[in-house]
Amino acid sequence: FTSTSGTLDLKEDFIHTSGTFAHNNGTVKFSGASGIPQEIAGSSTTNFNDILVTNVSSTPGVRVQSNKNLQGVLTLGSNVVFDADGSTNSSVFTLISSADNPTSDAAIGPLPSGAIVTGRVTVQRYMAREGNIYRYISSPLTNATVADLQNEMSVTSLYYYNEKVITDLNKDKKIDLNDGYIKFSNGATFHPGRGYALKVYGSATLWDLSGTINAGNFTPVTLPVFYT
Repeated sequence: FTSTSGTLDLKEDFIHTSGTFAHNNGTVKFSGASGIPQEIAGSSTTNFNDILVTNVSSTPGVRVQSNKNLQGVLTLGSNVVFDADGSTNSSVFTLISSADNPTSDAAIGPLPSGAIVTGRVTVQRYMAREGNIYRYISSPLTNATVADLQNEMSVTSLYYYNEKVITDLNKDKKIDLNDGYIKFSNGATFHPGRGYALKVYGSATLWDLSGTINAGNFTPVTLPVFYT
């Protein structure tokens, strides 16, 4: 099935169990009004371009009941609830990342009043090969762990920055900006909004983190700023 390059407006469920769904760079809109959640289901892993949900007749308006991928943007209307991992909390809804020059990443759009994404989301990050360098990363999830990152890569050098350090912490016999880099524990949880320096070795890397999204309109990020 080749979808429209415009908007395919669905009033009921999207179930893909066989054959091929070609998104044609279009949008699949879920606008049901029956009072029950619309389901995205079926045994085939579907690749969507953009998804738009306006169904507020039920909570959630849409429920992802099997593994699905998003390559574009998930947009929710006001007061829409989108259940990303389904009624059994086991479905995998993945935001695909396929390039970083130019960037090609799926995204969740700004959440209007009352809109929320519930359940776990898997967010990918593609990083092209650039030699043995530090790349700067951050987590869009509230509870992502370094252990999850280690499923795709060996983490040997991971740091965050503490601006308050004014001693020779790295023992190089001088006090400078480099003393603020603090080695991050492999057993730790990423803090939303905080930047991390990650050493990447050699080949191109595709990694992901899974968890609930950090949404600034109801889970604000606190990042105290200091000056020394």
